[in-house]
Amino acid sequence: ACVRACVHVCVCVCMCVCVHVCACVCCTAMSDDEWHLGQLAIERYCFGRIYRTAFWPNGETDKLRDRYFKEHIESLSKTMTVFHKSLQVAEKYWSQAPWPSAVAILQRLALFKAPVDKLNTISDCAQAIMRLLSRASRYSTLHKHEGDCVDEAEIEHSVPGADDFFPVLVYVIIRANPPALLTTVAYIENYHRSRMQGEASYWWAQFTSAVEYIKTLEIPDSSRPRAR
Repeated sequence: ACVRACVHVCVCVCMCVCVHVCACVCCTAMSDDEWHLGQLAIERYCFGRIYRTAFWPNGETDKLRDRYFKEHIESLSKTMTVFHKSLQVAEKYWSQAPWPSAVAILQRLALFKAPVDKLNTISDCAQAIMRLLSRASRYSTLHKHEGDCVDEAEIEHSVPGADDFFPVLVYVIIRANPPALLTTVAYIENYHRSRMQGEASYWWAQFTSAVEYIKTLEIPDSSRPRAR
C-alpha cells in the first residue's frame, strides 16, 4: 500500500507538471489532440521510470503468484479446445478458431509499461475478436440462406453479443497466456481504473471477468503439473 501511494504521488506530480507546462503562454494554442498526446507522453515517461516498483510492489510474492497462474493456464491449454464444455462457444464460430490475430495482440501486453497502453492492448484484442465473430456470424447467416434472398433484419440480429464474446475471450486468453497476467490486472486496476470510460471500461470488465473465470477452471488430473 505504501509503494502504491508513492507511485500515485509521483504520477500526480508529473500530471501537475503537464498541466502547468500546457497552461503557459507558449502552449495556449495547443489543440485537444496535442494536449492529449503531451499528457500521454509524460505518463509514459513517468511509468517507464518507476515501472518495476509500480508493477511488482510486493516483489517476489507477485512474481511467484504470476508464475503459478501461468502454469495453471499452460496446463489448461493442453486440454482446452474450442469445443470444451466449460467454454460453450457457439458452433457457428468454430471455423474462426483459434483466432490467431487476437491472440497475437494479447501476447504484446508485456511490451508496454504505461497502464493506459496495456488497457489499449486489451481493448484492441477485444475489438479484433468482435470483428472476427461478426464476420463468422454474417457468413453463417448468408450460408444458411444460400441461393435465397436474405433479410437485412436477420443479418442485423445475428450480430454477436456478450454471450458469444465472453467464451471466445476466455479461450484467447488461455491461448495467449501473457506473462504476469494477475499483476497486469492489478496494475491497471490500481493506476488507471478511475480514468476508464466508455468502451474501454466495458472491455476491461469483460477481460477481468474472463481472468476470474479462468481461475475457477479445473485442470484434469493427467494434465496437472508434477509436484516439485
